[in-house]
Amino acid sequence: MPGLNLIDVIWPMMAATSLTLAVIFFFIWIHLRAQRDYLAFALFAVCVWFYTFGEWSLMRATTPEAYGDTLRWMMVVVPIGVILLAAFIRWHLRAGRDWLFWSVCGLRLLGIPLNFLFGANVVYSEITELQQQATMFGDSIAMPVGVPGPFHWLVNNLADILLVLFLADATHSAWRRGDALTRRRALLVGGGTILFFLIAAGHATLLHAGLASSPYLISISFLGIVLVMSYQLGFDVFRSVHLAIQLRESEQRMELAVHAAHLGLWEWDIERDVFWANDTGYAMFSFLPGERVDFDRFSQRIHPEERAAVVTAVHDALANHRRYEKEYRIVLPSGDTRWMHAWGQAEYSASGKPTKLLGVVLDATERKLAEQRQDEIERLANRQRDELAHLSRVAMLGELSGALAHELNQPLTSILSNAQAAQLFIARGVVSADEIGPILDDIVKADRRAGDIIRRLRRLLKKDDSTRQWLDLNEVVSEVLRLTNSDRVSRGITIQLELSPDLPPVYGDEVQLQQVLLNLLNNACDAIEAVDALPALTVRTVCEAGNVIVSVADRGSGIGAEDLERIFEPFVTTKAKGLGLGLSICRTIIQAHGGRLWAENRQDGGAVFHFVVPVA
Repeated sequence: MPGLNLIDVIWPMMAATSLTLAVIFFFIWIHLRAQRDYLAFALFAVCVWFYTFGEWSLMRATTPEAYGDTLRWMMVVVPIGVILLAAFIRWHLRAGRDWLFWSVCGLRLLGIPLNFLFGANVVYSEITELQQQATMFGDSIAMPVGVPGPFHWLVNNLADILLVLFLADATHSAWRRGDALTRRRALLVGGGTILFFLIAAGHATLLHAGLASSPYLISISFLGIVLVMSYQLGFDVFRSVHLAIQLRESEQRMELAVHAAHLGLWEWDIERDVFWANDTGYAMFSFLPGERVDFDRFSQRIHPEERAAVVTAVHDALANHRRYEKEYRIVLPSGDTRWMHAWGQAEYSASGKPTKLLGVVLDATERKLAEQRQDEIERLANRQRDELAHLSRVAMLGELSGALAHELNQPLTSILSNAQAAQLFIARGVVSADEIGPILDDIVKADRRAGDIIRRLRRLLKKDDSTRQWLDLNEVVSEVLRLTNSDRVSRGITIQLELSPDLPPVYGDEVQLQQVLLNLLNNACDAIEAVDALPALTVRTVCEAGNVIVSVADRGSGIGAEDLERIFEPFVTTKAKGLGLGLSICRTIIQAHGGRLWAENRQDGGAVFHFVVPVA
């Protein structure tokens, strides 16, 4: 028996290293059962531990029989180790062609029974003698001389070639997937495994062919594979620990944010029909923390008027792989009604069946109450605006009462004259259709004219809620001009119309828009009379950038630069008897239509008022 030397130190150390790594990662796998690559590595490291002691026994063998028996048992563990190596690469890189993997497994498993059926082992059919070979360590080791086994090339060499092809294919496929972590694994684990395996397989081939005289060095190369694998797995473990720390910190921050925002987190396990929620979520629905809640119990909390809609929304989201979002009321056991706004996203199995629905819920009661209060305030403001606009119209028509009376007096005078003429013909006893017909036609025309005047006045004086409809602003302009015709004639003011043809319709309240235009025309007439300017007004309509613009221009004295905005403020007026509400109300009306009202001075004297109404 040779004395203790470096071989007797190095090989046991390599065996201890492999076994230690095997134990470490086996316990890691116990806590990470889903990581099959950790189990494959641990078992592969045990095989390398066996290879190392097997090589040490071969170098110390004293008879051909002892050498052959040791090599036979090594050829049982070697196929298992190769299969575990292929399985590790397949699971760790998630790559590799199936047919290559199963071909390697099949050939290596075939070698196990052949190892016991023919000759000394599958490598040698007969070992004739052992030769002592000197080593660099200053010792001699046993080297076999014998006849190669008939199946060695098939079950060992061919399987090794297929394994190298499988390793190369898996490494290339993983590298092509492109993410940084996968490429690191492909380069380090895949590339390192190919390198060390080629060294081991190449040396064994040279040894069996009689081209090399050194001992088996499978354990050294396979230890290199173990170290490469363990380094990457250790990196993954430390990375997982780091991610777990980050996740814990993120969860703590999220919990703080969720608590601060009063959000309820919930999860519905569809398969077991069990709800989970954080403490805030349980409290929102008046459930005890940890209380078992199924979908039926949860739905009983929903207001009866909205229960069916919520259930339908949930099932629709699950069936159509859509995000779930719903706002609904709940009724608590205390009788209180609360508004909830919930969001959710489903998880699905590989077959497409929904397994979980996860989401958040927010108590929206305060927001809904605020919205209701805001709606009430807006309704009140609209009502007050409409009442103020009505009073403004009445006051404005009061200013026009003289002109309107004259306008109405004309058709009434015509009716009276024609009726008296008809009476005269009847009194004389001379009545013919040719004479009475034209008289009656004039009466009808005058009556219709008077009726139109009364209808326009009635619409402006009537106090109704605002009614929106599709309007042609050219028609609105024409209607107001007909109403104010007598007033302009009595003042000697002419109108120049520049109405754009094919004006797109706008959506608005006809009476309110007539009021705005009526106010602008009345102010323009007053401005002309105040300075004895050229008695002419210009009314223009045009469509620009999706808006209809109406402009009223005069030749008055214009507006002071400091008053261009002040004139739209309540109770600001330049008229001796004015209240200063007309332009303020007009701007409010236009803003309610989504538009804008403003004034500017003309370069050649006077002012122009514009209002814009968007085209719907």
